[in-house]
Amino acid sequence: MKRLTVQNPLEEIRQYKKRVIVIIVIMAMLLMALITRLIYLQVNQHFYYLTLSKQNLLSMAPVDPSRGLIYDRNGVLLAGNVPVFSLEMTPSKIHNVKQTVAELSQLIYISPADMQAFDKQMTQLRFFNNVTVKVKLTETEMAIFAVNQYRFPNVYIQAHMVRYYPYGPLLEPVLGYVGRINASELAKVDPANYSASNFIGKSGVEKYYEPLLHGTVGIQQIETSADGNVVRSNQSRPAVAGSNLYLSIDMKLQVAAQQGLDGESGAVVAIDPRNGEILAMVSKPSFDPNQFVTGISNQAYAELQRDPGKPLYNRALQGEFPPGSTIKPLYALEALISGVVTPTYRLFCAGTFQLPGSSHIYHDWVHHRGHGWVSIERAVVVSCDVFFYHLAENSGITRMDDIMTKFGYGQPTGVDTTNERSGLVPSPEWKMRAHHEAWYPGDTVITGIGQGYLLITPLQLANVGMRLVDRGGGYQVHFLMRSVAANGKVTPHIITPLKPIDLPPEDIDLVLRAMREVVSSPGGTGYGSGHDAPYTYGGKSGTAQVFSLKGGTKDTAKALPVKLRDHSWFISFTPANNPTVVMAVFVENGGEGKAPVLTRKILDAYYGVANPNDPSNPNNPKTPNTANNAANSTNTTNTNNINKISKTNKTSNTNAANNASSTNNTDNTDNTESIFN
Repeated sequence: MKRLTVQNPLEEIRQYKKRVIVIIVIMAMLLMALITRLIYLQVNQHFYYLTLSKQNLLSMAPVDPSRGLIYDRNGVLLAGNVPVFSLEMTPSKIHNVKQTVAELSQLIYISPADMQAFDKQMTQLRFFNNVTVKVKLTETEMAIFAVNQYRFPNVYIQAHMVRYYPYGPLLEPVLGYVGRINASELAKVDPANYSASNFIGKSGVEKYYEPLLHGTVGIQQIETSADGNVVRSNQSRPAVAGSNLYLSIDMKLQVAAQQGLDGESGAVVAIDPRNGEILAMVSKPSFDPNQFVTGISNQAYAELQRDPGKPLYNRALQGEFPPGSTIKPLYALEALISGVVTPTYRLFCAGTFQLPGSSHIYHDWVHHRGHGWVSIERAVVVSCDVFFYHLAENSGITRMDDIMTKFGYGQPTGVDTTNERSGLVPSPEWKMRAHHEAWYPGDTVITGIGQGYLLITPLQLANVGMRLVDRGGGYQVHFLMRSVAANGKVTPHIITPLKPIDLPPEDIDLVLRAMREVVSSPGGTGYGSGHDAPYTYGGKSGTAQVFSLKGGTKDTAKALPVKLRDHSWFISFTPANNPTVVMAVFVENGGEGKAPVLTRKILDAYYGVANPNDPSNPNNPKTPNTANNAANSTNTTNTNNINKISKTNKTSNTNAANNASSTNNTDNTDNTESIFN
């Protein structure tokens, strides 16, 4: 049977209308809720969200101050700043740092050294600090990144002023260098003031005067786009540049000293004795500090470390060597003051010396047959070893140590730089503490000619020379003359007198006269190189043996390989009667007499005169041999000595002395066996 369907159109219409009304009411309620929320946010919470919006748009960024410049005493620029563009990022705002760097490397070449520096910064610096990906972008690299910058939010190109040293290796021993700041260095400074700084002084004047050179960080307001890129910046507080420094360095003398050491390893230190200003400081070989500024690669640094010339070793400040006969003026002064000898005392030098009860024979290096009768003044002039052997025996190590300590040996000078070594003034107490051995008379004897355990630095020798010519006075040696702040305020360096050493006038007069005669008197150890100079100067030479020459002679020493040849010293002051320059010259493995020759060469260049006896002088018509013969003809007596550029005492080095003293102490003279015989 077929079923019938009954429809009610009116009822269906009524239900449809009812549903529509319900839906409209619900929609109206939702719309009202939305409108109410919008009104609440836009009206009631307007200022709150406006502030949040501004904070998302604007941020405060530190501004790196310009590092102060460094000049010499005459205004020659020694350390400046050059603009470079670096690729930087803020790791805290980047989701995947490694991936970002990998994508950047596909656009711009990032070297392994750059990656190493980047990884090091990531581990050492705070995560929210800016990190440099690559320094010194080229114009092409900047253009490539600019086109693709939209792909790298919070990665940007930043302009910086980077340190530049126009004279390179010449001034590294003085200035040191700046380099990338690390975590340990950041912990020692105000982190807020270095929040924008990538560089800090690492050594030398750059490190010592870091607080003056760095300046004060500034603040700028940065406006960024939605993708994190900088739109514009408004400076809120400008950075204050660091102070400019004017050093006492005289570039004319600095260059003369550097050229004088050409081809040699060694050091030169020159001081103005009237105020303690350091006029020149050279150490050779050296290295170019510019390669350290933006970060040196491991390979390049390893090459510097392996270099046999040791360019990383500042010989002027850190080189500790036996002083040789340069110590004799001090011992002569001490003997006169204490009354061990008198100015009229004379001793016959037969060329040998023996301690009582010992079979060991000490020879005079300059003259194996002896100097004959010599006074204390003449002993300094001709550098008579035998005289000073006797002097050391009679004075004793306590008096000798006392005079050395008073003049500053065995302690840092306190110069305004970094990494200065103190040298060593040996004593019985020191030897027992360091070597667990007693002090023997032989130790005293070889100390009397500047050998054995005694060690000094070139800076210390120059400092002692200053105190001698100032008759026991002197000043704290220093580089800084004045600083000039960004606002133009000039702050002069305060010159500090040293504690005076009480020296009888007649005794210091005798010693200074003897040092002048070293150059001006026939037979003096500096006569051959300096007697014909158009200016006057005095000084004292010294030779320190590096290799034992038991049974050898001077000719044997000259035949040694370079690394085994003697060290050569010369301390000078000029003009002789009113010194304005005291200079210490040290030539490592230079051989006997090298330092006096180089001293003359440096002084000639500084005073702008030509040495007629210098074979390198293009105006010299003589050959080296005829030049020497001409020098010999100026003196009819002692002709065998004049043509020798320098006659200094040949003695053993510290290691040879130490080894000898530890192997055979029965006769108390064993640590000197390598000096003579």
